[in-house]
Amino acid sequence: MIEVKNVAKSFGTTIALVDVSFSVAESSVFVLIGPNGAGKTTVMRCMIGELKPDKGSIFVNSSPLNIEAKKHMAMMLEERQVFDKMTGSEHAKVWSMMYKSWNDSRFKDLVLHFRLPMDKRVSEYSIGMKTLLFFILTVSTDSKILILDEPTQHLDPVWKDDVLSIIRSYAQCGNTIILSTHQVEEAELMATHFAIIRSGRVLYSDELDAAKENHRVVRVEEMEEELEQITVMNNDTVLVKTNKEIGRYPTFREIALGYLRSKESVLIQ
Repeated sequence: MIEVKNVAKSFGTTIALVDVSFSVAESSVFVLIGPNGAGKTTVMRCMIGELKPDKGSIFVNSSPLNIEAKKHMAMMLEERQVFDKMTGSEHAKVWSMMYKSWNDSRFKDLVLHFRLPMDKRVSEYSIGMKTLLFFILTVSTDSKILILDEPTQHLDPVWKDDVLSIIRSYAQCGNTIILSTHQVEEAELMATHFAIIRSGRVLYSDELDAAKENHRVVRVEEMEEELEQITVMNNDTVLVKTNKEIGRYPTFREIALGYLRSKESVLIQ
């Protein structure tokens, strides 16, 4: 279990995170979904210990984030930080020395599957190939907790499907995945749990199935005073938070876009 409690972070006068809280269950796929610049990368860097929150705390298995906990975590950064003069193989050698749990068999299998030219300098890789390299490196650490920042960015549809399949398989082995995306469809495919984040604030967080159970899409004429309106979807329908048997169940896309379009933040459940 990972708990993010009331985390705030600023860079100078720029506010990146405001009172961010959510919990990540063990062996779950937790998806942070939000637009670019929402604060997804910043909160992930706080979770791995790369950034220190100005306020708030990160807990792993009820203990404050510490060196021992970090030994079981690996992160794939959105920037894909590389040493351009090094080859793919040389990057792998560095990573294998950093992680005692390094799974060389998995690494070789994935390199073969994606046909990455490991003898080439990474500076010669396409953007998509760099994404694949760092995804493979991260998964090959065999860490119990993976933090993946936009892991399918710049990938073609076939590679993207393969990466998502590998992530699902990794989680099914009892590992915990935290990933970020701005693609709603991708989030719905992957998530067991999620948090919707915008402008550094968590708007809503829940289990995927529970979120659908606890919302309805109703016609305007069905609206009642006690219903909590999230957003007007179009001229005829409204997304509301309720488990009353009215209207219809929303899709995850409707929930995510509804909160992202709402004017006010809604407290985490």
